[in-house]
Amino acid sequence: MANNVSGAIEEIYQTLSHVSGLRPTPAAMPTNAAFPFAVVYPQNSVFKHAPEGVMTGLHNIVIEVHLALATDISRAVEAVTAFSDPVANAVFKDLIDGDYTVICTNGEITSEFVYSDWNGVQTLALRFVVQAVKVQADIA
Repeated sequence: MANNVSGAIEEIYQTLSHVSGLRPTPAAMPTNAAFPFAVVYPQNSVFKHAPEGVMTGLHNIVIEVHLALATDISRAVEAVTAFSDPVANAVFKDLIDGDYTVICTNGEITSEFVYSDWNGVQTLALRFVVQAVKVQADIA
């Protein structure tokens, strides 16, 4: 696994594979049967030359847990909210347990609700931002 933001995202996907009830991210645009699923992507990054000879990247990485939005919005909110603690806990647990080889540290995890559209399917998502994900690599 590469020591870069892509490697960090791969590690987070591995963490999410252990969250009960969360399906793997679909390779193609999902149908209703594919929900709930998570997608992980970088939001923004800061790069530093520190320590000497090492590039340190601090990345904000987004995790979105999507659920097809049914007519009963309160039920959808309840269903997607059920992933709030398990997702954040899984990321912190894997960090504390030393399960990450690319991610050195991370800061806070924030979350918010967002509405989205996947291939014509309205979704309610719980968007997490894992802040200051630290990844280090030797400068080549």
